[in-house]
Amino acid sequence: MHFENDTVVAEGLEGFFGNYRGTFRSESGQVTAHLFEQDGWLIAHVSMPMGMEVDEITDPYLGELHDYARKYGFETRLRIVYAE
Repeated sequence: MHFENDTVVAEGLEGFFGNYRGTFRSESGQVTAHLFEQDGWLIAHVSMPMGMEVDEITDPYLGELHDYARKYGFETRLRIVYAE
């Protein structure tokens, strides 16, 4: 899993999106997901490079996000939000 602590995101968005949990970056950089805990849910704010559509992503990411959710007690409370 490629999870890290992004202090810029943590400091800039934590109050707005909930409690910052970490940032996932896929192997080749196709997917970035900032993870926040809000109202008992793990919310993954997923983005990809400009011009790339969700159905064009080839990097694995959904399994990693679900594994993280399971590991930290959010197995049935993972919400994925895609940036436009």
